[in-house]
Amino acid sequence: MVMQTLLVTSGNCHCKDEVELEEAIALSKAMELSTNQAELPKVPGLSSRREEETITIHVQPDQTDGRGGQVEYLENVHWKRGMMLGTGAFSTCYQCRDVKTGIIMAVKQISFCRNSEREQDSICKAVIDEIRMMATLNHPNIVRILGATQTGAHFNMFVEWMPGGSVSHLLEKYGAFSEPVITSYTQQVFMGLAYLHDHHILHRDMKGANLLVDSTGKHLRIGDFGACAQLASSMTGAGELKGQLLGTIAFMAPEVLRGEHYGRACDVWSVGCVIIEMVTTKPPWNASNVSNHLKLIFTVSTSSNNLQKEYSSEDLRRRQLCTIYFMLYFIDYILDCFC
Repeated sequence: MVMQTLLVTSGNCHCKDEVELEEAIALSKAMELSTNQAELPKVPGLSSRREEETITIHVQPDQTDGRGGQVEYLENVHWKRGMMLGTGAFSTCYQCRDVKTGIIMAVKQISFCRNSEREQDSICKAVIDEIRMMATLNHPNIVRILGATQTGAHFNMFVEWMPGGSVSHLLEKYGAFSEPVITSYTQQVFMGLAYLHDHHILHRDMKGANLLVDSTGKHLRIGDFGACAQLASSMTGAGELKGQLLGTIAFMAPEVLRGEHYGRACDVWSVGCVIIEMVTTKPPWNASNVSNHLKLIFTVSTSSNNLQKEYSSEDLRRRQLCTIYFMLYFIDYILDCFC
C-alpha cells in the first residue's frame, strides 16, 4: 500500500525527488521482507524447547551407552554428515541431514584440542560465546543457528542450509555478477550489517565466502561469526577495538592491519572489497596471486587510494556504478560508521 501511494504521487518530480522516491520504495521492500521471515524448523533433540533467545549446547557421550539419561544428538545415529562445504584454520563445514525429520542443515565442526590447557579453555570459551551470540540474532539477512552439541574435543554448530552456496562459489562457477545482482546483494549485506552493528556486533570477516545465497539466488544471508566481536556500547566510534588481527587479509581495513584502533567502519571497508570481488571474481589487491602474507599485509596497510590501478576500465566503471548505488541508499549509515 505504501509503495502504491508513493508511485501515484511521484508525478513529474525532479531528479532529487526521484532518488528519494526510489530510496523510500527500497526501504519499504526491506521492511516488508523483515516481517515475512520463515520460521526455523524444529529438530528433535537439537532445537531449544522454549521460544527464547538461548541455545542449549548438548554435551554428548563419546559412545552411546544406552542409558538415555541426557538429550542425545549423535552423528550417524540422529544425524548424518554429507559433503564438505568448506574448511578454515580451525573448523570444517559440511552439509548434514537429520535422520528423523529429513531436515537438511549445515554443520560447522570445530576442534578445540590445543597444545596447552589455557589455550584450549580460551578456544572453548570463544566457541561458546559465538553460539550464544548467534542464538540472539534474527534477521532476514543473517544465517540462523538451529542448535549445537559438544562431543569430546569437538563442537558441532548446526545452522540453516543455504542451497545456493556462497558468493565466492557462484563467482567461481558462473563468473562476474551483473550490476543488478551486485546492487541487490550489496543492499542485503548492508541491511544485515546494520542489524549486527545495532546489536553491538562487529563481524570482522566480511567476504564472498561468508555471504550465502538461497535456492532462488535472490536472497542473501551473512554467515560465519567466528571472528566477530561484541562492542561495549551502541555508540559508533573509530577506536572501539585495537590490536585484534582477525579476518581475511585482502578484505581487512588498513587500520586493522596497522594495529590501530578500529570500529564499525572496518566492516564497511570489507563490503567495498566484496563489491570488487563481485565485479572481478577475485579478491582485491591481487591477493590470489600473492603467496607471501607479510607482503600482502604491507601492501594493504600502507595503501592510500591507488587500488584502482589494478583493474580494467570496464571493471572500474561497474564498480563505481555499484558504489554510487549503495552510497545513495546507505549514506547516513556509512557516515555514522566513520564519524
